[in-house]
Formats: sequence, structure tokens, C-alpha cells
Amino acid sequence: MNALLYCTMLVNFLPSLNESVRMERESTCQLLVAEAERQGEDSFLVTALAWHESRMQYLNRSGKVVRSRVGAIGPLQVIPRIWCEDRTGETCDLVEAGVRALKRFRHRFERRYSLEWAICSYNSGRCKGEHTKSYRWARAVVRASKRFKRLWGRSANR
Repeated sequence: MNALLYCTMLVNFLPSLNESVRMERESTCQLLVAEAERQGEDSFLVTALAWHESRMQYLNRSGKVVRSRVGAIGPLQVIPRIWCEDRTGETCDLVEAGVRALKRFRHRFERRYSLEWAICSYNSGRCKGEHTKSYRWARAVVRASKRFKRLWGRSANR
């Protein structure tokens, strides 16, 4: 996949606040695609996950790494104490850790349950069923992934 073309197309499709946010999203997208391809993971799924986790932003308006209220950080909202060697995220490659975490959850749950179940578990630690908010969120990620794939297919065939 041509990461630059895909990310430019994707970021132009997604709503953006201003030019600097658009440029940051494009840069983050390229990191996500490169790491997904390096680890043999689905680039469309990784970018959809990053969109739903952080709106594909690495930094917040203050220039600090995006952080959730539970301490997950980066574009894939990685929990450093679980996925980073340094346990803090300060020297951790957050994109690599996030893709590695997704790959692990897919390996553990996708065959036995579903892709949605694996993503639900990525998001909440343990999926508690198909009628939970986290599972509905996971379905939205999978739908976005399929939409991104269709968009790329259309733009690549032009």
C-alpha cells in the first residue's frame, strides 16, 4: 500500500479542525500504516482503531501526548504499564505497542469469537458481551475499517 497516498486520501475524507491538525493526522496515519505493515497487521483496521481511539492524533492542543482519563496514551490509546517496557510510556514507541497489542488480542480472540470481540477486549481489557457499549464501539471500528478499505479501493482505481 502507498501509505502517503492512502493517508492523504483518508485525512482529507475525515473532518478536521484546521490545517495543522490535518497535517498531524496525516503524519500519524503514515506511522500507523508503516507499523501495521511491518507487523503484518491490517492497515485499514489499525487506522480505523486510531480514528476511534484518538481521532488519529498523537498530540493534544498543548503539544503533549494524547491521554485518556484512565491513563491510556497515544493514537492507539496504549496503557503503558501493560504494553511498554518502561511502564511509563516516556521511551515507548506507542504506535508499535498499540499495533502489537491489537495483534495479540486478535490472535487470542478473533478465531474463537469475532474480530469485534478482539477489538472490544483491546478497548476494555475484557469483552463482557455483544450488548455492551465497548462491543458496539468495536463494531463501529470494524465498519470504519471496511469504509476506509472501500474508499481506498475507489481512489486507487482512478
